[in-house]
Amino acid sequence: MRDKLELKVQLTGQGNLRGEVSGARREVERFGDSTDRMGRQAGGNFGKTRAGVESISKQLAVARRELISFISVQQGIRLARSFEEVVASGQDLNSRLETITGSSASAALEQRYLAEAADRLSVNQDTLTDSYIELINIQNQGVISGEQSRAILEGIGNASKAASLDNARLSQVMYGLQQSLSGGILTMENYRQVFEPIPGLHQRIAAAAGLTTDALYDLVGSAQVTGQQFAIWLVKALETYDGTAERMRENINSKLARAGNDYRAQVRELERPVSLGVEIGLDAAALAYEHLDAILAGGVLLGVRALAPPVASVGKAWAQSAQQGVAAAKAHQTAVEEDLARSRAALVQANASTMAARERAAAVR
Repeated sequence: MRDKLELKVQLTGQGNLRGEVSGARREVERFGDSTDRMGRQAGGNFGKTRAGVESISKQLAVARRELISFISVQQGIRLARSFEEVVASGQDLNSRLETITGSSASAALEQRYLAEAADRLSVNQDTLTDSYIELINIQNQGVISGEQSRAILEGIGNASKAASLDNARLSQVMYGLQQSLSGGILTMENYRQVFEPIPGLHQRIAAAAGLTTDALYDLVGSAQVTGQQFAIWLVKALETYDGTAERMRENINSKLARAGNDYRAQVRELERPVSLGVEIGLDAAALAYEHLDAILAGGVLLGVRALAPPVASVGKAWAQSAQQGVAAAKAHQTAVEEDLARSRAALVQANASTMAARERAAAVR
């Protein structure tokens, strides 16, 4: 009886085992079919992703070309304006120098001196030229000599380096100096414009005058110092800064100042081609204005009006085209990201089914 019972249990156990194995086999087959479908779907989605990425690349390439074209035109316009400004300022300074010196030959000699001084002092040559013109004007009034003019110009250049003045503050000091020397009597307001931006200069001027700082204040405040006397003290005080600019020649700001001078010099070498183009445009505009009635009568204005809108819209069209390209690329990128999300979800589901099948197979074993 016990043997029969044991045989029965064994047979029942084998029957259940076969059922479990059969069920596991069917589950694995279903998983294989599901995995194949998911794999095909994922492959299709990834194919769309690759196509989407290629489309995005093409859209961005188009947008990039449009933006580069637009930016290039804008940069060209800015560069042309910069050239015009440099050439125009150079012409103005040269004309003023010719006027104050009396001839183009004398102006050329002074320009060579100023170029050498600007390089040695590492300061903006245009600022130096403007200040020197004013000093020559004061010199022509008999307040200072030519030697004092150059000594003051170079002395302030050295002192400005010691005080790390930028070009704007150097211009302010030179303006205060011109006011101090040309006013006849030195005023406290003008005097402050000279020494306050340069720490220690007041003490050096007082030492050059053989006075205490308070005594010098009192003299200036009581209007007892003439422009001529101030020039003598100032030259002596500025001598104590000799060599400062040359010692600081390798500093970044000094190099930048010289590079700016070189840039302006190179642009002005092209003065005739640049200014000729500007002059032709201005002359044409002046001629058109002078004969405006005739132009209106001839109907030329109608042609100009017809031509102006497409010309004016070129830059706007470039910008709009670039914006549309970028917008299309972004929309396509969003669609591709959605495809990628669906692909990831399908892969997660496939992984979950695989894990479930493995767990069932492990339980059967």
